[in-house]
Amino acid sequence: MDKVKLAKNRRNKPHIHKHGYITDKSVDTIKNWAMFAMEHLPDQSDVTRQLRAESGIELHDDFKILHFLMQESIDGSLSSTSFTKPVLGLEEVIQDLENVLDSKVCNLKLAVMNPNGKIDYHIDDPIKDRFTCVVQGKQEVYVKGRTSTAYIPQISEVIYLNTSWPHAVINLENTTRLALVGCYDL
Repeated sequence: MDKVKLAKNRRNKPHIHKHGYITDKSVDTIKNWAMFAMEHLPDQSDVTRQLRAESGIELHDDFKILHFLMQESIDGSLSSTSFTKPVLGLEEVIQDLENVLDSKVCNLKLAVMNPNGKIDYHIDDPIKDRFTCVVQGKQEVYVKGRTSTAYIPQISEVIYLNTSWPHAVINLENTTRLALVGCYDL
């Protein structure tokens, strides 16, 4: 797979694309699950360290991947983790996201950003298209491309983010930002 070619092809896509909104019920489910996960499940912030090592960028302690909700298996098929149990309602959240995106999702994660935290400009692996959906807090997303774009998504808004261009995120509030981040086919 030629990652350079993939990245060049993706650069013709918009910096940010607004897909729509997940339901209030999905937002509440994720917030409740996040509280449960932070109190009772082992932290998966080693994922963040691995991503930092792969990207070669300095992401300070303002941001970390707390938990995977869904991961892509070795053969490329999707496998839900033990967290996506029907009793927690996460399968309904995933279905809600897939309806908004009109695509299957993979590598779905709960991402946490410290109050007033930031992620400096970086470029992500171009293999998959990426989306984000803030469920708590307020963030501003910046993308530097042929032109520069800044956008503040609303709570529950699902947006495509063209991570083939340098991009950064800033938490605009003095509260912890919670977001769903994942991959799909745009």
